[in-house]
Amino acid sequence: DSVDYVKACIDLINDLGGQVLTLVPSEVGKIVAMASPKEEWAWAVEGVKQIAGHAAKKKVRVALEPLNRFETNFLNRGEQALELMKAVGSPEHVGVCLDAFHINIEEKDPYEAIRKVGKKLFDFHIADNNRRAPGDGNWDWTKLLKTLKEV
Repeated sequence: DSVDYVKACIDLINDLGGQVLTLVPSEVGKIVAMASPKEEWAWAVEGVKQIAGHAAKKKVRVALEPLNRFETNFLNRGEQALELMKAVGSPEHVGVCLDAFHINIEEKDPYEAIRKVGKKLFDFHIADNNRRAPGDGNWDWTKLLKTLKEV
């Protein structure tokens, strides 16, 4: 059902002229595993492969978004999103979406995480470290925007 729902979202994105679907490849709010890590990984790879195939036909790119550990136990860092992207095997259609709020929690060096994702960064979500508007927290926005321009 989830794959069918995401495919319908891709159809809508295509109909509206959009280019990117941001995908959290597990249940949001799930912090306890549903199965072994190997099983959950296999489910994600298979589901994202199906989604990526449909997205390619619609000329929509899929950006895998890691969330912080308080919102999911499955994908928390940029390097994990890159590994899932590689396992799916559709590099022109599957990339990564990073979120300033989440990488502030999970990444040792958020700026380096952005650099590591590099050209596979298909989308970036803006929020300050406290999930408020930019400037209402502690992010160095000049450095963040410079890093995004670099990649």
